[in-house]
Amino acid sequence: MSDRLYFLFGDIVSNLVTGALAALVCHLMVSLGWNMILAMLIGMPVGMFLALVLGLLVFYRHFGVNEVMVPTMLTGMLSGMLISMLVAMQPVSVLLSTGLGAAIGLICLGFCNYCDSLIRGKASKSENGV
Repeated sequence: MSDRLYFLFGDIVSNLVTGALAALVCHLMVSLGWNMILAMLIGMPVGMFLALVLGLLVFYRHFGVNEVMVPTMLTGMLSGMLISMLVAMQPVSVLLSTGLGAAIGLICLGFCNYCDSLIRGKASKSENGV
């Protein structure tokens, strides 16, 4: 497939940007001393909403909605939850929180690709009668 590298680049960029932006927004929303569970419950929908808006405005059109939606929504959700909880517990710099959000994005992308390969591997085995 000649476009494989383009879509791989799109997957990586979309998850990095979504994770970093969700972490940045949640870092700016939550402050030290918040209840950790409340911060998590607020950060989760904020991250998912940002992932949806970014996807609709930028990523889905260029990289395909089927390949981008699940990893970016998972990235937004986890980045929002984890960074909000971290900021509520201890002082964290903005650079560290956005870096952690981007790292969460790469981890979510790897997890989704791994699960996809497991599903596709089992589907191809059952088609062959094995």
